Amino acid sequence: MVDGVWACFEAGDRDGCPDLVAAKADAMADADAIVLAQTSMADAVTRTATRIPVLSSSRPGLATAAAAAC
Repeated sequence: MVDGVWACFEAGDRDGCPDLVAAKADAMADADAIVLAQTSMADAVTRTATRIPVLSSSRPGLATAAAAAC
C-alpha cells in the first residue's frame, strides 16, 4: 500500500499517483522484484530509480488482449 495514492487518484493528479508509487518502490530494499498489480500504476515503472526489477502487467496484458481480438 502507498499512502496518499488514492487521494491523488480521486483528485485527478496524473503525475502524483505514479510519483508516489515510484517513491515507494525506490524505498524498498529487501525484495527480489516489485509487481504493480493495477494498470493505473504502470507509469511508475519508468519513474523508479531502484535496481530491483519493477514489473507491470499492463503492457503484456494489453498486447495479449489486442492479439486475441484480431
